[in-house]
Amino acid sequence: MAGTIGDELKRLIRKGTTQKALAMEWLNLWRKHHPSDGGWSVDTAESRLSQCLSDRIEGVKFFLGDPARRDVTFQVFGVPAGDVERLIRLVDGQLCAERPPRLVVDATRGPQEVSRVHAMFKAIREHLLDGNAAIPTVLILTETQFDFLPHSFNELTRDRLTVQRAQDAQAARALVDELAQQGAFVAAPYPFPDVARWIALRLDDPIAVDPPDCLCLVEQGTALPGLPEVTRPLAKITKEESPPAKLPTADVIALRALMSKLAAGHELKRKEHGEASIWDHDAVVSPARRLSWARQLGIEAAATVQEWAAALPALIAPVPILEGDVWVERARRLASLSGAPAAVVTGEAVVAINIPERERAELAALGKVEVEEILATRRSKLEEMLGDAIAMTEDDLLDDPFLEALASRYATDDVDREYLELARRALLFSAAFRPAPAPSADDWRGALTALLDGTDVEARLRIRVLADAPARGERSYPTFVAPAFPPESPWKRHRGPIADVTIRRGQELVMVGRSSYEEERITVPALTGAPETWCTQLLEQFAWRVDQPSIHGLGPSTLYGGSISEPPWTDRLKAPALSVPALATSRLEIPASHWDGSDREIAFVLAALRSAVARETALQLPGGKLMIHLGNGIFAELHLREDAATRGKTPTASLVQVASQSSLADMDAQGVWRPPALSTRISTHVAVTSGSGGGATEIGVLLPRGVYLAGRGFRADLIFRTSPLFLASAPPSAFVAAAAGARDDDDD
Repeated sequence: MAGTIGDELKRLIRKGTTQKALAMEWLNLWRKHHPSDGGWSVDTAESRLSQCLSDRIEGVKFFLGDPARRDVTFQVFGVPAGDVERLIRLVDGQLCAERPPRLVVDATRGPQEVSRVHAMFKAIREHLLDGNAAIPTVLILTETQFDFLPHSFNELTRDRLTVQRAQDAQAARALVDELAQQGAFVAAPYPFPDVARWIALRLDDPIAVDPPDCLCLVEQGTALPGLPEVTRPLAKITKEESPPAKLPTADVIALRALMSKLAAGHELKRKEHGEASIWDHDAVVSPARRLSWARQLGIEAAATVQEWAAALPALIAPVPILEGDVWVERARRLASLSGAPAAVVTGEAVVAINIPERERAELAALGKVEVEEILATRRSKLEEMLGDAIAMTEDDLLDDPFLEALASRYATDDVDREYLELARRALLFSAAFRPAPAPSADDWRGALTALLDGTDVEARLRIRVLADAPARGERSYPTFVAPAFPPESPWKRHRGPIADVTIRRGQELVMVGRSSYEEERITVPALTGAPETWCTQLLEQFAWRVDQPSIHGLGPSTLYGGSISEPPWTDRLKAPALSVPALATSRLEIPASHWDGSDREIAFVLAALRSAVARETALQLPGGKLMIHLGNGIFAELHLREDAATRGKTPTASLVQVASQSSLADMDAQGVWRPPALSTRISTHVAVTSGSGGGATEIGVLLPRGVYLAGRGFRADLIFRTSPLFLASAPPSAFVAAAAGARDDDDD
């Protein structure tokens, strides 16, 4: 049997060496390695050494309690390397009585018969003591078990083990609670409240511990795997089963695993817990039963994510619930625009954004909540965009028929673009959005002179698709034309323009129409009533719906060939959604001959206007319009407007190109579009014949359907009119031809 640490050190003192000499040698060596820490006198060191050699605890602690001082002591005494570990265990055992235990083992509920108790002691030593070199341990036994304690434990009791006896299991439990107050780990065959310090100890054959590597963790002072933090308390959404259900197992190892599952909010299958029959082998353990088990085990149970999401709306109504991490940023973005409240359920917590105080308090009682207040700092951009839209004139819409430039002025980042795109759609689809009138020019001659400043004007086409298209405000989808859409543009064209499309020579034109029976689901906020209410209307629709499915639910976004894709995130908004046909885009090439003809027509019109401005007096019409006689009974009806957007810009001239939807598909052999004629007949004379049937033939001239001028701070729309009061006589040949045509009609 090994002696005390004092005995071991005495045997190592060199013959003839005094304690004072050893104390001085120790001080010198200590000060050499630790010059800033060595203020003890020789007398103090000699006194402590005398205490250490006499096994007095003060001296043992001084020279051997601190690892650094212990190393110097072993060096001074010349402790052989092979004895270092043994002496360290001897020191730990001697100091054990002075230190609180780090491990408490309760074996009182184990076997009491001699035939089985020895197997228990062997397993306890194997699992908890043999690899335990420096862990002060208390082993609690009953009186009967203590009587059978093997002699092999004597060495352990001298080293680091203390054995205490308890009258019964209840007394042992009280002793465990007392000994564990200073942070000791507990190995016991029953749940310990602090699971991060509990080693599940099975005392029935086969004896086992969980976690298996517990001794290494205890030696390192590392916490054992504990229970996850409960952020979805099951007790908040259900009641305990009554009467309480019996625990599904008595095995302590299985109970530790069950506790982890209950605290993590896992769904438990009944068949995995000995409860299933052939009729319900896939059934799950009810929330009420899980709560009953958790309370019997002394822990808190968590609801599953699905249970939590299902219960939250009723608990915090009317706050909308969004489920999944992906919604957190979405909710923050929307709050920055409209201040919309939301509770986002993530895997670890609930992110509460802009919710009222009462609901916030309810959430705080439910579990881990991250409260965020987000100001609607982006609202001003929406207000300004709508203000500009309300002030737009017909001329402004000609410049921006898809409202893309309007939205681009205010969209500085992706967040702006998301919501301003929805506002843009609302305007495009709304029958309430009407352009404001443009102010008429006061000085018609000065305005027209500025537009006809002698600049050579290259013709443009102002294309107007007349189709069987629905009226503005109807949510159907006619074919339309547009300048080619830049691939990098963030804006979407889900419907045609709200004004004519103007295109210049060399600019690519496309035709857009339904591609198939495939449909796309889009969100289109509704705008009705007075324009001053539009911002409020949009903000009310830019809020989360309470009655929508979570992100995990599928909904019809694209339905074609039996395929189903996830709905867009905007389906969760209060703004209504609708289905529009999928788009097909094809290039629409205008032939060069058509452009050449356009240039000639523009040249004729501008020359006639210049001549008339110099000599004619305008005929004023109500509404700011006027007419100028161009000659031979043909008048130019003009609507001249002032326009700041064209101030300082070179004048442009556009011919109105009218096309039906069906005519957009009229291509030549090379695939080049054959656009309808730019001119239409304007009647100047009518030849009438009398007879049994009577007849009339109109005679006229071909003139452009309309001309649009812009530049120098003005804009003008021009159409042609005729009046017989200003007509010169028609050539006799014209009347002969007209009369012949009328007689032919009569004969027929």
